[in-house]
Amino acid sequence: MHEVARRAPSLFKGHLLAALFAIIPLFVAAVVLSGVTLPYQPGPINAFLAAFISAVCIGVSLLLLKNAFDYLALSWAGSRVGALRIVAMLRIIDAAELAYALQYVHEHEAQNGRVINAETVREVSK
Repeated sequence: MHEVARRAPSLFKGHLLAALFAIIPLFVAAVVLSGVTLPYQPGPINAFLAAFISAVCIGVSLLLLKNAFDYLALSWAGSRVGALRIVAMLRIIDAAELAYALQYVHEHEAQNGRVINAETVREVSK
């Protein structure tokens, strides 16, 4: 999972955001059932408004996870397999992007000559 979070941080952040939207209806229900008056409101929140807010939050959560059901699992082994699938998918995408970049460089060199002058390039350490 650390490799997935490192290579695709937006995927991990999307899952956290989906979990947050899935939890919000519980807080809305607690506010409605307790009768707490929110700041700048004359009275408790309307039950129909609370149901609408909860439905929207669940909808947003499901929308964020629309492609996640293929690789999410309910067991430890399944989650590890899902993480390995994502890492393999990301490596395939990286390889395809590298192949396209190399093809572009070769075509550009064939038309315009050398693209990078080796004498002017300095090494950058990571």
